[in-house]
Order: sequence, then structure tokens, then C-alpha cells
Amino acid sequence: MPKSAFCANSQAKACAFAIAADLTGSARFPAHLFNTCYTYLAPDDAFSNAISFKPVNGKLKSVISFVSKVEESSEVRRQAARAAEGWYDAFTHDVFG
Repeated sequence: MPKSAFCANSQAKACAFAIAADLTGSARFPAHLFNTCYTYLAPDDAFSNAISFKPVNGKLKSVISFVSKVEESSEVRRQAARAAEGWYDAFTHDVFG
């Protein structure tokens, strides 16, 4: 998987759920491992990429991937910039008030 904070967060959640399942004797579910990244080019212009992984034969395999395209319209890039705002807010939001 890419070396990013977003990947580390997804791996930590998978680990925590596995530990919780072992401690409580509840069912284990397949890990949801993914990476998402937005890059601003200007205030109303961003591109994105996303990759989803799953374990296959003891190795992680990319199963779904998306990368913005150079020829995207300015409206699609504006939408990516708006999505990026929510993505960044998820990391910086003050949950205590």
C-alpha cells in the first residue's frame, strides 16, 4: 500500500476491528483497505486518486483504482476541489467543540 497517513489510518482501523473481534468473540469482517488523496492546483481546481486493496494469497492486491484525467472539465475539477475540502476537514475538524 502507499506510504500515506490515509493508508495508515485504514490499516489501524482494520487492526482495531480484528482485535475487538478476538476480544469479544464476534465475527471478523474482511478489512477495508484503501487510500484516497486530493491535490489542489488552485482554489477551484483539484485532482484526486483512490485505490482499494484486499488481501489475496497473503499479499495485498489493488482491486479498484481511480486517477483524475488531464482532460477533465473545469466543473469536474471544481467538484474534486469541493470533495477535497470535506476530505481535509475530516482530518482537521475539532471534535471537542
